[in-house]
Amino acid sequence: MSKAYEAEFSAYSWILDSGTTTHICAQREIFVTFETIPPRTIKGLGDKPLIACGQGTVLLRTCIGENKYLQLSLMKVLYVPEAHQNLISIRCIDNAGGHVECTSSHMFLHDVNNNQLAKATLKSGLYYLGAEPIPESNEAHIALKIKCAWTWEEWHH
Repeated sequence: MSKAYEAEFSAYSWILDSGTTTHICAQREIFVTFETIPPRTIKGLGDKPLIACGQGTVLLRTCIGENKYLQLSLMKVLYVPEAHQNLISIRCIDNAGGHVECTSSHMFLHDVNNNQLAKATLKSGLYYLGAEPIPESNEAHIALKIKCAWTWEEWHH
């Protein structure tokens, strides 16, 4: 896995977040499907509201062990260009039938059959996922399609 994707606070970092109700990505170039949406105000990502202007699917290559990789498909990811970090919603993982397991220094994503899908490491109080974006691939195994069931507005109204 590329060091650029492993670095803390990299533009391509992904953080597992129990507070967000939807997946959020700031890099338009890593979406494999994308549609423009009417501007949507997003609160809770810093000291000022941000605007989501698109949504789509992001594919991530996750490391689950030495030389063991899987591909995750995150669906209905909001494109928020001014977001400082990419976020994976634990709520969306739960809604898709998956779950997380926490230890003192790691968080593990599991599918409905309890297969490990990803591993996040605790750094500076946040769980960083060992993952990198990948282009859509027909031969890659998609371990779990994680789709958010609720929109940001539905959750906060």
